[in-house]
Amino acid sequence: MIWSNSFSLIWIARAHLMKRKEVDVKISGVATDSGGGGMLESFATALTGLGLVNEDVCFVSPCSLHSLQLIFATPVEKAFGLGGIHLQNGLQLLHSMHNLEKHFGRAVWKKLFEDK
Repeated sequence: MIWSNSFSLIWIARAHLMKRKEVDVKISGVATDSGGGGMLESFATALTGLGLVNEDVCFVSPCSLHSLQLIFATPVEKAFGLGGIHLQNGLQLLHSMHNLEKHFGRAVWKKLFEDK
């Protein structure tokens, strides 16, 4: 399976990076998005096998990225409303402004709103 090879490369890369940067600390927790397909306990187990994890205390925190995203998403949705196709609200305005800036570039965007 291609994913298991990819995960192995990630674990090896993590070990290499810690060795190269001379990080003399053991990892005591793994926080990741559980949508990664096997990046929870298996990641901690693999890092333990490489000698990078504190075997006495190692916490695995699933959905941590999603939880951090919700810290900002919930207040934005309450302030501006839910986004969606054919809706006209503050969230769609922000999204449209982002798309315009991305398409035309920051220089054109600044020129458009500069004082004359």
